[in-house]
Amino acid sequence: MSHLYNIQMEIAGDTAMWTRPDTGDCPVSYPAPTYSAVKAIFESILFGFKTVVKPTKVEICRPVQYNSYHTNYGGPLRKGESVKNGNPYQLLATVLIDVCYRLYADVALNKEREMSAGNYEGKKLLAERHALNLKKSRAKRGKGVITPAEIQRIDELNRMLTAVEVLRGNGAAKTSIWDARTTSPAHAYQAIFERRLRRGQGYAIPFLGWKEFTPSYFGPFRESTRVLADFSTTIPSMLRQVFPNGYNSELSYVYDQDVKIENGVLRFGDKREVKND
Repeated sequence: MSHLYNIQMEIAGDTAMWTRPDTGDCPVSYPAPTYSAVKAIFESILFGFKTVVKPTKVEICRPVQYNSYHTNYGGPLRKGESVKNGNPYQLLATVLIDVCYRLYADVALNKEREMSAGNYEGKKLLAERHALNLKKSRAKRGKGVITPAEIQRIDELNRMLTAVEVLRGNGAAKTSIWDARTTSPAHAYQAIFERRLRRGQGYAIPFLGWKEFTPSYFGPFRESTRVLADFSTTIPSMLRQVFPNGYNSELSYVYDQDVKIENGVLRFGDKREVKND
């Protein structure tokens, strides 16, 4: 069993929307973020290909307040005639306002990626390129020699690795290099995540459900924040994940049943899934 490393953060904002799929075309928010939403918020700070983020709990830190929200939707889910004529669809939603959460997760080694043959081959290519680049750097400083064939090999490796990144949808090559160099990706993730969080840095801008709902604060826990201890409820069915096996997995809706929020705390247990493919 791989070792788990704990990460945590606080996030707050004016508006949030954790959509309940059963509320149809006038969506209503859950009172707290879903498992996949929490996972995405953590990964917006730092995304690692050889690690997996497993949310464990959410602490609700402000009263749960609902409010009506109207917007003109111009996306691809409109009727064909509306898309053709450029007519927006007026969307009515019930959102949360003035929200604040403390989020917790464990980080573990992504064993499937660690054991994959493709990743092993990628690590060999990265190591070869790294060694040749060091040799090239020493040659520039007059401390060694690099042959034209080796320079050509560097260009070839750059093209190969770029193609691999595009085909796999792996994003930035720097993360793959970091993966290849570290012997404990989950521990490295924890350290880098905490440093980025203190600095206010991120892999992407975190958001509160819908992308237009950006946070007013995200970072380490604030001393003034308190858990809403007088709030408890039960959610009969709560969406857990839509792509349960990562970004390259097939669409598969996974739900948790009888999810309890007790004294302001929502705990994500082991996957008790009900699928609706």
